[in-house]
Amino acid sequence: MTLAKQEIDVARKVKAIEYLKAQLVGNGAQVLFSLLEGEEQEILASLADLMLTGFILAKRCGVDFAQLDRQLLAKAREHAQSRGELEKWYGDYSSLVRYLLERSGQIGEGKIL
Repeated sequence: MTLAKQEIDVARKVKAIEYLKAQLVGNGAQVLFSLLEGEEQEILASLADLMLTGFILAKRCGVDFAQLDRQLLAKAREHAQSRGELEKWYGDYSSLVRYLLERSGQIGEGKIL
């Protein structure tokens, strides 16, 4: 690959990351607007867009999807163990840990938390 083509490729990669960062902010705003409106399908769609953009941004930054999933599971476990307010009141993080383990087929591989 010529130097000019390499420079174009680097510029395109940078532009893609900048685009995804802006999209992430826009998706976050859309989540907030959809929560104001209260339409379940809009909330679901905007949350899915936010997560989708996060996964693609991670990929563009050199993180593979499995790596991101493992980090998500580790963070969920960390929050479940810290027993913050949402965990005490609703068990949200423990529920997420169980879901992620079931989804990955790891539910039978030992202790959940």
